[in-house]
Amino acid sequence: MSGGSGTSGGWDGGTVVVPQDQGVHPDVATYPDQATCPDQATCPDQATCPDQVTCPAAGAYPDVGPVGAGAADEGPADGADAREGRSGPRWRLWVCGLVTVGVLGAGVGAMCTDWGGNAAPVAPQAKVQSQPVVRGDLKASVNVDGTLGFGAPRQVFAGVGGGGADAGGGAGGSGSGSGSGSGVVTWLPSVGQQVDRGKQLYAVDGAPVVLFYGGTPLWRTLSEGVSDGPDVKVLNDNLVQLGYGRGLNANAHFSAATRAAVIRWQKDLKVPQTGTVSPAAVKVQDGAVRVTSLKATVGGAASGEVLSVSGAVRQVTVKMPVAQQSLAVQGAKVTITLPDGSTVPGSVAEVGTVASVPDPGGGKGSGGGSGSGSATVDVQVALDDPKKAAELDGAPVSVAFSGETRSGVLSVPVNALLALPAGGYGVEVVEGGDASPTTVPVTTGLFAGGRVEITGDGIHEGQKVQVPGT
Repeated sequence: MSGGSGTSGGWDGGTVVVPQDQGVHPDVATYPDQATCPDQATCPDQATCPDQVTCPAAGAYPDVGPVGAGAADEGPADGADAREGRSGPRWRLWVCGLVTVGVLGAGVGAMCTDWGGNAAPVAPQAKVQSQPVVRGDLKASVNVDGTLGFGAPRQVFAGVGGGGADAGGGAGGSGSGSGSGSGVVTWLPSVGQQVDRGKQLYAVDGAPVVLFYGGTPLWRTLSEGVSDGPDVKVLNDNLVQLGYGRGLNANAHFSAATRAAVIRWQKDLKVPQTGTVSPAAVKVQDGAVRVTSLKATVGGAASGEVLSVSGAVRQVTVKMPVAQQSLAVQGAKVTITLPDGSTVPGSVAEVGTVASVPDPGGGKGSGGGSGSGSATVDVQVALDDPKKAAELDGAPVSVAFSGETRSGVLSVPVNALLALPAGGYGVEVVEGGDASPTTVPVTTGLFAGGRVEITGDGIHEGQKVQVPGT
């Protein structure tokens, strides 16, 4: 055993040699906790041992008297010292080691035994208590790390012809929406700004490019006589929602009522009232958006990517390991744990369909134990009450997805299980009175919430089983 100082992790066993001829050890001093004694350590007549000498936790230093006192009790009577009557130093050896108490985290204690076989406890064993076997439901869950924010950014590109709401039939427009130039960007929102339905997303040549809600972008100029299609339905839906739908059916047909509604809308925008709508005049997103970055500049050409947006409502983005993807069902309820430890209920809003593998040089993989290089899919989780996370953006959170559920089963705390010598598990059933507990083999089922499902001969609801305390 080397002569270094102790570590805070606890004493790891060994032999401590203490001389008896150094005078009376002061006041039967108790050695400090969590320490290690170096070899051949001596304890002079001082209140504490020098040179950071420390010894096993809670072990009382043996009651040592003056030299010669109690010699008949210290060591074998026929030992070398007794036979030869040596007056030189005599050493008493204390052998220390760890004693494991119970099974599965029941606790660890320590014992110190002297050379003559005497034993002195160093730390008390863990308390044992009993708890009943309970019948009820167990629900497993899987926690996966995520990021609370506004979702992944999406690019917004200038439309055909680059024009605003007056393109495609307005002044200088051809009616087809193709135009003869890209136009000039004349206004941009600020980063972080929220844009709602019917509001200006950016402006080209002084005309607003307006945000509509929907699932289909406009890809052609819409006017009376155009064939029915989902883009026409998006136009009709938004005109109705914005209050221009008098006499208008929100269907996929561009009718005379649609044209009249478009003219009223264009009048309020203060652009030429043509009754036609160009793809360059409207940008379609699935809801309100938050501007995340600007790619164009005011005064620059209205071509290519103009800006990027995200959703306007806080949500959680989870990199879900493909092996656990079955837990992420659209609409399924989840529990989100915020950085301060509070929880917020939510639901799965969207599940990606394309798996991706992180770049090997990009650091850690996704949460939930997927590890670097494991394939994941993006899962978007909506908060039931986004206001509870109103001040957070880009914050790490944990999302609990519900897994297997077992109804009406018997369960006990996990640490009630004992590993049996022949294999498998058992529990110690307490019959009551002073009778010793009986070890009963059990078969384990679902583990969830610190409990485990068990079955076995003689196991029934209400029985008491031993559980190590803390």
